[in-house]
Amino acid sequence: MPGRPLSARPLINQLFRLRALGLPNANGILLDRRTRLRFDFSVRPTLISREYFCRIELRSRGYDPEAYVLSPDLQELAGGERPPHIYDHINGITRLCLFYPQSNEWTTQSWLSDTMVPWTISWLRFYEIWLITGKWEGGGEHPDTNPTPQRRRYGMAGRRAQTIL
Repeated sequence: MPGRPLSARPLINQLFRLRALGLPNANGILLDRRTRLRFDFSVRPTLISREYFCRIELRSRGYDPEAYVLSPDLQELAGGERPPHIYDHINGITRLCLFYPQSNEWTTQSWLSDTMVPWTISWLRFYEIWLITGKWEGGGEHPDTNPTPQRRRYGMAGRRAQTIL
């Protein structure tokens, strides 16, 4: 008999673990009545790297954390070319693709400090290699840049069709 699904780790515990990393310029806060965690920090992926100002966000249910590079503008650094392995780039802020959601690399029981922070640093290291070589060495599955068009699904007899994504 399968057990109950594990609930997400409390955001306050996630925040304590993130603060314990001692990252430069780290600032964490709980927002929206403690239902969303935001953690900002700076990092240099190597000793000779530039400094990147990053953000990680997570909602209280613990699904799909998001990682951003707030500055510098990664697309501008790449001479206007869109960096690989990202979800989007809006107003100079880049949302990184760090894991494939269906692979269970991230679960609600994962610690941001053990996953998203090191994954962000690794992504930035691969980004810097890409800037030099033009080849993405980070592996992984890239997000779908052409979302599936809407399709029609027909429900039970006598009901109208629903349009779904």
